[in-house]
Amino acid sequence: MAGGLIRARSGHSRRPAVAWIAWLACACALAAAALLQGCGELASGGVQGEAVAFVAGNGNGGGSGAVAGAAAVVPLGDEGDAAPPGENGIRGTVSTDVRVFVRAPGGTWIELTAGERPASVDIEGKLEVEVGRRKLDAGTYGAMRVVFRRVDADVRDGLIIDGLPLVGRIAVDFGTGDTLQVERSVAITVREDTPAELVVDLNSETWLRGANPVARVVPSAIFRNAIRIRVR
Repeated sequence: MAGGLIRARSGHSRRPAVAWIAWLACACALAAAALLQGCGELASGGVQGEAVAFVAGNGNGGGSGAVAGAAAVVPLGDEGDAAPPGENGIRGTVSTDVRVFVRAPGGTWIELTAGERPASVDIEGKLEVEVGRRKLDAGTYGAMRVVFRRVDADVRDGLIIDGLPLVGRIAVDFGTGDTLQVERSVAITVREDTPAELVVDLNSETWLRGANPVARVVPSAIFRNAIRIRVR
C-alpha cells in the first residue's frame, strides 16, 4: 500500500511538469514561426523604387540615359545633318492606346500601366504624356515591352511624300491583329531615391515618311522599327 501510494503521488507530482514542458515547447514553436514569417516578409519586400512611363511623339534622344531602338542610331538633335524635332516642318498629333511592361531579372513581365492607357502627343515632340507608374524592387530590369492598340496620326502640314504634301489622318496598319507589340532590350535601373523615367519615343517623323499616300497607312514593320525607348 505504501509503495503504491508513493508511486501514485510521484506520478501526480510529474503532471504539472509535463504540462509546463509541453506548453513551453508550443510557445517556442509559435515564436519561431512568427519570426520566420517576419523574415520572409522583410525579404520579399526589400528596398523599392519607382518606375514612371511616358509617351512622346518625337524625342531629341539627348541626355545621359540609355536609348534602345533601330531608329536611335542617329538621334534627332545631335550635331550633323539630323534636324531637331519639328524643324523639318511636320506638324500634327499622334494618338494611341498603350500598355507598358518591364522585364524583371527572373524573366517576369511587370506592367507599369493599369491596363490600356490613352496618349495623345504632338508630332514635333514638345510634349510627353505620363501613362503609368509603379513601385518596383530596386535592381536592374533588362527589357521593356510596349503593346499598342490603334495608332493614328493627324498631320496638319509638312509631310511630303513623292513630292506631294500629305495631310489628314494616317494610320498604322496592324494587319489582321488588334494590337502591335514592340520589345527593346535596355538596362533600366530602379533605385530607392530616384524614379526611373522610361520614355516610349514614337519617333513619328521617321515612320510617317513611310506612309502609303494612296491607302494613307504605314506598315507595322516601319512603325515597329522606328520606336525607341529612352531611359532617364
